[in-house]
Amino acid sequence: MLWRRNRWLLLGAAALVGLHAGVYRGEGDFIVFHTAALRVFEGAPLYHPEESLPFKYSPQAALLLAPLALLPFAAARAVWAALTVLAVARFMRWCRAHAGASHPASHPFALLLAFPYLLHLVSLGQCDGLLVWLMAESEERAESRPWLSGAAWAVACLFKPHFAVFALVALGFRQWRRLAGLALTLAASSLVAIAWRGIEPFRQGLSLLGSTTVPMLCSHENQSVFGLACAHLIRPEEGTRYLLVAGTAGGLVVLGLAAVTIRAWRDPPRARFFAAASAFFLTCFLAPLGWWNYLIGLLPFFYLLFAEADSESGRARIARVALLVAGVVSFLNHDFISREGMEPLLRAHHYGLSALLTAIAAALCTYLRPPQERAAKAETRRGGWANGLR
Repeated sequence: MLWRRNRWLLLGAAALVGLHAGVYRGEGDFIVFHTAALRVFEGAPLYHPEESLPFKYSPQAALLLAPLALLPFAAARAVWAALTVLAVARFMRWCRAHAGASHPASHPFALLLAFPYLLHLVSLGQCDGLLVWLMAESEERAESRPWLSGAAWAVACLFKPHFAVFALVALGFRQWRRLAGLALTLAASSLVAIAWRGIEPFRQGLSLLGSTTVPMLCSHENQSVFGLACAHLIRPEEGTRYLLVAGTAGGLVVLGLAAVTIRAWRDPPRARFFAAASAFFLTCFLAPLGWWNYLIGLLPFFYLLFAEADSESGRARIARVALLVAGVVSFLNHDFISREGMEPLLRAHHYGLSALLTAIAAALCTYLRPPQERAAKAETRRGGWANGLR
């Protein structure tokens, strides 16, 4: 029964494990997590600006990573990879269940579209797979167990503060207890970290973030609105104007997604999922440094588009074109094109542009009313006019 109901998911998880075994060549970003865990036990400083890969997460995150120090690096790396695979698999199950993508090919198709982002995530040993799983669990329990939902959300924010964008969803749906759970967990974890080492680690972490973020805004690997603005609109050397342009572009996208969510309010479950999917997308799009691995947050939109493409509605054509473009982009990566051949695409931030197109297509599919609903609304209006003329 387990195999019959979850065969595509299990095959996808096995493919990810094989992917990890095939592409892992050295320590990757995971060395940052393991080193931080060792420093927790040694009582050594967490932040070293002189390192090529410094630890740039919160002191609370270092405490959560501490158990990794109990294992040798290779074993800890293997456990981390296994947890990442399980987390991504759970995230995909959540996406499919709420997007209404019932077709059996939806899981492997989503894996194909997310291939470059999953490859980057698994090969580097980054934490984004675990974080999107935490946020999916938080969304799943937002109404039934709001305090636990807020706590899971807080853990994600301790690693990547841009997950605070989910506050737009919580405020829009009046999830006050979930927000309280977030605030209390963040406050409690801060008190624990201060009792552990005082306030100085917080100052060092913020200083390190400030000194390392600005020089990397125009990196060809930055797929956020700040990278797109740098590549196509204005340079950071413009100072305030650059921030204004990038902030305005990001704000317009947020307003557009919010407008679509309001439009979809006639179908609360659909509006709720679209709002959450938008927040997952925005965690990359609004991050100052939105690397490729952040784009696994596109998976909810991929499932939404797949559900539309598999339907008979007039919106299916939009979904199919968007999925085709995303499929082409998934092959424009280092495994099919040399690093030199990739350079022009990377400088154009093609992953970020594809992500924005995916979001626009998902918004259009959600915004446009089905033909039968438009006909029923038109009939209601005609009836109202006729009654007014009598």
